[in-house]
Amino acid sequence: MDNANGDIIIYQTYIKQLDMILSSTGEKLLTGAGNISHDKAIEKAFHQ
Repeated sequence: MDNANGDIIIYQTYIKQLDMILSSTGEKLLTGAGNISHDKAIEKAFHQ
């Protein structure tokens, strides 16, 4: 196994483990980048 494949396997394992930890709370996880504009994000941040 060369280093590139080893790194990919490590990252895949890390992602699976992290997903299990975050999912254990029962909360929904973000699955995409979303689509809120910068202006809306700033507005929301100031109102919280």
